[in-house]
Amino acid sequence: MPPTTTGGNRTYRLGAFNPAAYAMWEPEIQNYGGVWGPNPGHDASQYPNEDEGVGRRHKKGAVITGFSGQVHFIRFEDFQREQRFNKPGLLWCVPGSPNGQ
Repeated sequence: MPPTTTGGNRTYRLGAFNPAAYAMWEPEIQNYGGVWGPNPGHDASQYPNEDEGVGRRHKKGAVITGFSGQVHFIRFEDFQREQRFNKPGLLWCVPGSPNGQ
């Protein structure tokens, strides 16, 4: 979350999020200086962008979970479209933000 004016991070109650929005997805596993894993320094969290995005382990898409607890398979093309064009949307979904970021 972006920092607040007092230097802390913003927090939100679960109910503030769109229940259909995506909370987590399979990360891309890459080689970071001889160590294979998700993006280092982020504890396996991922941002919906070209550098981190969704993992390519499966042939056509990835497993994704939402704020309501739903789990489903999303096609790579649908994930890319959502991350690029829908701000706010199902990936960029910070409550109260005009662009979800």
